[in-house]
Amino acid sequence: ERFLNNPTLQVEIQFVLDVTTIRALGDIVWSKPLGSGFQCGVVLTAQKDIDELIISEMKRRRKKEVLQSKHRKY
Repeated sequence: ERFLNNPTLQVEIQFVLDVTTIRALGDIVWSKPLGSGFQCGVVLTAQKDIDELIISEMKRRRKKEVLQSKHRKY
């Protein structure tokens, strides 16, 4: 709770949507207990290069999913 909407705290997260590791800054906006830890919601700070990378990774991943689904039908 003490991390929620704290203007002096930012988190750096790393994630992969398709193949590229994306590093982005964000603010924690909600949290809830999960197991022995917490699950958090993060709003990413506006970063033009990161936004473009996320969009291109999502497009690349979707193209792969569509191609895979077409091959499964035959």
